Amino acid sequence: MADRRRTPHSAVLRACFVLLVACLPGHATASQPSRRAVADLADFVELVAGRFETPPDPAAAQDEDRRREGLRRVVVPVKAGFVGDAVFYLQESLAGDARRVLAQQLLLFALAPGGTTLIVETPVAFKEPLRWRDGDRKPELFRGILPQDVRPQAGCEVFWRRAGDGFEGATDASRCRGSRGDAVVRIERRYLLRATELRVRTVYYDEAGKSLAADPDVHYVRRSP
Repeated sequence: MADRRRTPHSAVLRACFVLLVACLPGHATASQPSRRAVADLADFVELVAGRFETPPDPAAAQDEDRRREGLRRVVVPVKAGFVGDAVFYLQESLAGDARRVLAQQLLLFALAPGGTTLIVETPVAFKEPLRWRDGDRKPELFRGILPQDVRPQAGCEVFWRRAGDGFEGATDASRCRGSRGDAVVRIERRYLLRATELRVRTVYYDEAGKSLAADPDVHYVRRSP
């Protein structure tokens, strides 16, 4: 992959990938994934982890509050055997105030069945988020996690595929539901992941499939560890 940036976590990520492939349904049988799928998954798990931040807005240079509203996204591999064999912890906070945590979840990755090259990301919510706060700095927390501590977010899986020197991902708006204000809406999120950046676009639809609104696009830049 062009311009891939190796990090100190690369060996850990590769180990996670090997374990993930070894545990895939049909591994070591005639239905095992293709070499291309295995290579895509290896590249993907290396790219998805890391520290990302939204770049500062030049117009906010003199505005302390606006500077603090930038976002920081951290994704690290963790050992949580009761949840899965290849698990990553995601935490998002305000870049200017790490105590303002906006999102926490586990991410499980696997190749889609049927010999395709799709990579399926299953987001998993915590039932007690505070218990797992700052898990990126305390990975030992997850050694004791149990299935009853989490709740997979069924329907909001992200389907990733290689796109040039990176990967594109999207949820299925016909299956992914959530809340926006007081309304239940369908949610489509689209992602573009490259060695240096992550872009996210979120669009909301009503039950009839009519577009209701879209969040401002979010552009993260990868930061060195």
